[in-house]
Amino acid sequence: MSQEPSSLHRGFTLVEVLIVIVITSILAVFATQQYRKFLKRAAESYVQQNLTACLQELTMKYSENGSQNTINCSIKGCLENYTFTLFPNSTTLVSPSNCTFTYKNFTINCTIIPTASDASVMLVSCKAVQ
Repeated sequence: MSQEPSSLHRGFTLVEVLIVIVITSILAVFATQQYRKFLKRAAESYVQQNLTACLQELTMKYSENGSQNTINCSIKGCLENYTFTLFPNSTTLVSPSNCTFTYKNFTINCTIIPTASDASVMLVSCKAVQ
């Protein structure tokens, strides 16, 4: 009793397995890059939202009593701690206007741009660098 030659060839060849491994590796590289970009954008957004909230609190305190023009701003997860000072009716308006935070292995540079002369509205722009 001999086996037929067609029943001996079950399974995949080495070339087929290597092709699958190469394709999977290429897809993994692209997925990792996209995930890294997602983490970067998430870190920028987190710092920007927290910094904006801190500056809104500063302008709210100033508008309530007129004398409280400094606020200590620390963002959870960041080592840096900044004291922001509001200078209404001046060219500076907020000091410091540039700050850098480190959050989850990202260095995030932020710029504060007052969009109203009384500093009631401020635009915060954050960009992660690595």
